[in-house]
Amino acid sequence: MGTLDFLEDLIARERIECRFARTGRYIAAWSRRDFDALKRRAEALRAAGQSDTRVLEASEQSAEIGSTRYFGGMVVPSGAQIHPGLYVQGLARAAEAAGARLAGGIDVRAHRRTGGGVELDWTRADGATGSVRARHLVAATNAYTGPLTPWLRRRIIPVDSYMIATAPFPPALRRRLDPNGRMFSDTKRLLSYFRMAPGEDRALIGGRVSFGEIDLRIAAARLHRELTAIWPDLAEVPVTHAWKGRVAFTFDFLPHLGERDGVHYALGCQGAGVAMCSYLGTKLARRILGTADADTAFAGPGFPTRPLYSGNPWFLPLVGAGYRALDAFDRAFR
Repeated sequence: MGTLDFLEDLIARERIECRFARTGRYIAAWSRRDFDALKRRAEALRAAGQSDTRVLEASEQSAEIGSTRYFGGMVVPSGAQIHPGLYVQGLARAAEAAGARLAGGIDVRAHRRTGGGVELDWTRADGATGSVRARHLVAATNAYTGPLTPWLRRRIIPVDSYMIATAPFPPALRRRLDPNGRMFSDTKRLLSYFRMAPGEDRALIGGRVSFGEIDLRIAAARLHRELTAIWPDLAEVPVTHAWKGRVAFTFDFLPHLGERDGVHYALGCQGAGVAMCSYLGTKLARRILGTADADTAFAGPGFPTRPLYSGNPWFLPLVGAGYRALDAFDRAFR
């Protein structure tokens, strides 16, 4: 079972109301060269059994997106969308119903192995401290992996990702900009990902507008410029919400699952963690319990890092500047 099928089954089984829908994705070509690459990719996907994948020339793409910015694109009907906030709330309710105890506002200060498992020292937001013992410890910290697990921190590259939401606008405009309710992304190295809010007439767009800490108002202005470059009809629609989070990359661009010094881990989903983290979490739980169907290719040997890397991605501004220059070159000359 693929990760998307797994996610759909989990949502149905736990009866999580999170606006999950198989809406499909439109991948928009940033350059003519990217469009040719999408054609080759579509051929490979069709050869692998995804016969409904198709490519649209620039002159045809108004059937999928109300924008003239791109050189055509590829439709992948199997893609899906979700309301991630509602999904997390639903997962929390399902976990509590199964007997889990959830505790927020607590920092783990230290952990150590004991004869029967592991012991954690913790500090609560109000200053209270304590410790707890458990048979197993799982680090599911992904892009927020810190000094508590230095071996993992050296293998994760945290990247800030920013998003905005616009004010509501007329439903007729929504249908013109997004005729089929798709998810959208483009082929830039510094890609943009955008869509309409599930169940609302608002536009959402996200991207890596900075590789350093910046004010959310600055990030929102940059994302709004990007949004209106795609959909000029939204130029006068104000931004009402802006936020950011971190996504986790690895040096081999693969997620990893395993155990190190008594700490189980599943992390590094390359910015696509809703389905993948749900899948890996289940696989990790099965490995801990020793049940069937625990195997996954992501639990293979090797979790690379780089010499002198400690978890501080100091090189990201340089990488971002290089990617931005290459994207501009591709657009102008390819």
